[in-house]
Amino acid sequence: MTTAARTLTSTPTQLQTRASSRPWMTPISRALNLMLCAMNSLPAERRVAFQGIHTGRRFLACAVKEGRNRGLVEWVDPFWPATMENALTKLWDKYEECRRSKIEDNMESSFAVHNLTQQKIKLQASYERLVEDVNGLLDAQEQRAQMERGKMQNNLKRASCRRSMTCSRT
Repeated sequence: MTTAARTLTSTPTQLQTRASSRPWMTPISRALNLMLCAMNSLPAERRVAFQGIHTGRRFLACAVKEGRNRGLVEWVDPFWPATMENALTKLWDKYEECRRSKIEDNMESSFAVHNLTQQKIKLQASYERLVEDVNGLLDAQEQRAQMERGKMQNNLKRASCRRSMTCSRT
C-alpha cells in the first residue's frame, strides 16, 4: 500500500492538530518546530503525495525506510476543495485507463510477435528442406549429365576405334 493510500485512513481532526496538542513532541522538537513520528521518535520527513485525490499535497511521513514505518504523520497542506478532488479523481481514472490500454496493446503486440516468430521458424525449416531438395535435384541432374557425357565419350571412343580399325584395314 502506498503512503498516499495509507493516509486516507486518518480523520480530518487527526490531521489538523496543532503542535501544542501533540503529546509525542518533545520540548526540543517543539522549539525547532519538528514533528516526530510517534512510533519511532524520529523527525518526520517532508514528502509530496503523487497518487489519488491527494496528488500535490505535502505531508510529513515517518523517516524509517525499512522495518516498522508508520507512514503519514501529518498533512502539511489543507484538504483540496471538492472540485479539485473530483478533477484529480477523473485525471487518475483517465491515467489508469490509458495505462491499462497500453498494457493490453503491449500484450497484443507480444502475442503478434510470438506468432510471427513461430511462423518464421516454420518457414525457415520449410526453406531449409526446399534448399536440400533443390540441391538434391541439382546433384542428380549433374550426375545424369556426367553419365551422359561418359556414355557419349565411350561412344566416341568406340566410334573412333572402329574407324581406326576400318581405316587400318583398307
